[in-house]
Amino acid sequence: MTVTFVCTGNTCRSPMGEAILKKMAEEQGWKMRVESAGLFAHPGSPVAENARRALSDLYGISSFHHASQPMTQSLFDASDLVIAMTAGHARLLTERFGVYDKILSMPTDVDDPWGGDLAAYKKSAGEIEKGIRILVERGTLHA
Repeated sequence: MTVTFVCTGNTCRSPMGEAILKKMAEEQGWKMRVESAGLFAHPGSPVAENARRALSDLYGISSFHHASQPMTQSLFDASDLVIAMTAGHARLLTERFGVYDKILSMPTDVDDPWGGDLAAYKKSAGEIEKGIRILVERGTLHA
């Protein structure tokens, strides 16, 4: 299974989703590929420093390497499941790529921490983790 998280710029929320799910998958022995992309991403941008710090502080994820990438048709086609950080992102994905059953939103919109302090990033990371766990419990997201 290939899962791709999508947000706006692919420097905050979707990379945190990618890192958190990769860690969960590794711990659970799930065989999945996890990616992230942005609807308006500039290729090659690094993950936001506060996102990196939140991942390290909350989840012990310290070796996460990331370069932003835009959501393309080929990445969309290669994904089994595309998880949007907000309902608005899901609508834009549907407008751009068509109506597909593989597009879904996080259970609740994840606040954009861009430009915020470390606490804002930790709050968003917690929302992302909670959303992932809900999707797993519902059987929507599985190995």
